Amino acid sequence: MHNKLLKIKGIALILLILLTFSIHNSFAQEKKKKPKSLRETERKLKHSRDSLLQTFNKTDTSINSLLQRMQQYTTTFNQINNNLAEGLDTADISQQVPSEVKRLNKIQSLINAKKSSTLRYLFVLRDNLDRIQDELEGWQSSLDDINTKLVQNQHDILRFTKDSLLKTVPSDSVFKIKFLNHRKNVATLWHKTDSVNRSDLSKLNLLQDQVAAAYANILDETDQIDSKIQKFASRAVTGEFGYIWKIDPKYNDLDSALKGTINLNNTQLYYFTKNGASTHLLGLLFLVLVGTWIYYNWKKTVSGNDRHENILGHTNYICKKPIISTLLVTTAIVPYFYGHPPVAFLEILFSISIIFVLILVKSSFPSSLLRFLHQLFWLTLIFSLSNLFIQITNIDRYTILLLSILSIIIAWQFYKKVKTVPVDHLPYTSEALKIFIALQFLSILLNVTGRFSLAKIVATTAVFNLWMLLSVYFIIQIIIQGLFLQFHTKKHENSLVNLVDYNLIQKK
Repeated sequence: MHNKLLKIKGIALILLILLTFSIHNSFAQEKKKKPKSLRETERKLKHSRDSLLQTFNKTDTSINSLLQRMQQYTTTFNQINNNLAEGLDTADISQQVPSEVKRLNKIQSLINAKKSSTLRYLFVLRDNLDRIQDELEGWQSSLDDINTKLVQNQHDILRFTKDSLLKTVPSDSVFKIKFLNHRKNVATLWHKTDSVNRSDLSKLNLLQDQVAAAYANILDETDQIDSKIQKFASRAVTGEFGYIWKIDPKYNDLDSALKGTINLNNTQLYYFTKNGASTHLLGLLFLVLVGTWIYYNWKKTVSGNDRHENILGHTNYICKKPIISTLLVTTAIVPYFYGHPPVAFLEILFSISIIFVLILVKSSFPSSLLRFLHQLFWLTLIFSLSNLFIQITNIDRYTILLLSILSIIIAWQFYKKVKTVPVDHLPYTSEALKIFIALQFLSILLNVTGRFSLAKIVATTAVFNLWMLLSVYFIIQIIIQGLFLQFHTKKHENSLVNLVDYNLIQKK
């Protein structure tokens, strides 16, 4: 009995232990399940918060992009407006185009005139066309640069209307109102900028059309001039007229020829004086430099050299006629500063320079040379006036014939004196006179046989080149004498002049 009771207690104890262990496992499992559920819940909450934040960030980024794009357009439009507020740099061109078109129309009427038959006249018109063409080409280049800027402005302006991003409207009501107001302000600025730029572009295109039309007319007139010059050359060789004793009545209008010549040369001189201010100043500066160089060396020689009387004896042109020497060098060289100087301007300077030559000849050479040049001087003035004529006249033809005869007479008389005493005259004087007489004789033959244009060219060239020979001779002498003074003035030991052999320069 007692043993049964012990067995029952043992079983009960075992059952109690198993029950306790089972309850403990249940609690442990409940504890393990609870943390696992919290982590999953927390993970779900975190994922939800991240999704919401990502949504907010996307919305904020979109709004920032819109605002930044708006700011970019505002900056671009303001910059364009500031540039356009300064105005187009076309005021000078706009003012000058009408006068150039008027000048071109006048040249066109002169080209089509029936009496525009002298070679000088054709070359004067061609020279004027070349001047206008150069100016128009410069204007076209400037206008193209301005047009490129305006077209780029218009391209930047049109980007605003084509930007799809600006058509996006934020869903948030607060941001939506701000965005729409900002876009409205930018649209107003865009409309103002677009209107001003289109207006300027339209004005520029009109001006470009005017310049292009004038340029096309110049090309047409240039072709017409070239054709006339070719026909003139052919006609000049074969003969424009009959023999000298066959008078053509249609070339008796001297008054018309004089008026046309005066008007054309006055117009040329006006535009030349107006448009060549910078070159005029350069010529004046050259005059000052030459005068300063001559005066400085002369003054330094007189004041700082014990042998100045001997030195001055070798520099008779500079020391005796310093002003004339300066002016001769200047008037002979300055014409080469200009690209297309008018013939009237060249002949004015040429006439002045031969006066200086006469003054230098008078002080250094025999009276026979001075007498010949003095007579030739008056013939040269008439040759110069005839060279300016733009129309052929019978009087001009007879005048050239008479001038050629007189030139041969005075040149032959002087040639006989040179042959008697050749040492007292300039080197190669006899040879120069022979060529001069031969050219004048050729001019007479051409004139008599009806080739008046060639006769005039030959006679005028002979006279002008004879004076050019004399001018070049005296200019070289003046330069050599200036260098002589430069080498014999008191110099520093390290002066570059000491490194140059004056005798070698003089010989060369």
